[in-house]
Order: sequence, then C-alpha cells, then structure tokens
Amino acid sequence: MLEILSRPALHDKFVSVLEKHVSPDRLFRKSGDWNVYFSDSVLVCDDGWRKYILAALIEDKNGERILRGLVPVVEGLLKPSHIKARSRQQTKAPLAQEPGSA
Repeated sequence: MLEILSRPALHDKFVSVLEKHVSPDRLFRKSGDWNVYFSDSVLVCDDGWRKYILAALIEDKNGERILRGLVPVVEGLLKPSHIKARSRQQTKAPLAQEPGSA
C-alpha cells in the first residue's frame, strides 16, 4: 500500500508545502477533489521530527488554499519545543548599536 501512495505525482495541497522540507520519498499521500470538495491525506515519515498523519476534507471553493494553509499550523503544534526555540534564536537579528557606543 505504501508503494502505491509513495512519491506523489501531484504537487498540490499538502504536498506543495511539505516538499519544501521533506523528500518526496518520505511522503505517502492520497488526495482528491470534486466540485467544492477537497480532500488530502498524507503520512510523513521524515528522518527528523516529522512523523505524523494529516488528513482533511474541506467543502469550500477555496479548499486547496485552505489545505495548504493547514500544514504550517499543524506543524507549528507538532514541532518539538527545543526545535522551536532554536528556530527563534536563529531568526533574531542582532540589535543595531547606537552611534557612539562600542
């Protein structure tokens, strides 16, 4: 079953966001859409902290956009706190020194 779901050919919905961080060989996905119904499900088996299943069904004409936006929200909740802290430290810009201070 994993072989059938592996290496997603369509790069939309969840995969469009996840493939920026996870190898396609580590994503197992089934998706579909019809009219205003959009669905996506993915098993993420990355070597790092990403090991989860995400599934959603949306009834909305903007369903694909909603599904794309769901990934960062869910990953923000699942990401271990020590990795979140490290990310915040790396993104902080050094404070500019005031003129005359050294």
